[in-house]
Amino acid sequence: MKVKVTQKHIESAEHGKPCFCPIALAIKDLKYEEVEVYSENARVAKKAGGDLKLVPLPPEAQTFITEFDEGNPVEPFEFESL
Repeated sequence: MKVKVTQKHIESAEHGKPCFCPIALAIKDLKYEEVEVYSENARVAKKAGGDLKLVPLPPEAQTFITEFDEGNPVEPFEFESL
């Protein structure tokens, strides 16, 4: 499944918050209710309180997270996951 991180996700996100990073917001747009994004993986569940599934993130997403959390400028991008 393609995850599309848009400028809107970047502008709405919060640095250092796994549930509110741009990638988490983009995954939530794919109808996941619970999302936590960390440096190497995401934990996702379709329904609130559901079983969380651990999903590895590709290198470009890992780099994006590091750059965003450090306060560096980032651009919209897409990646395959989930």
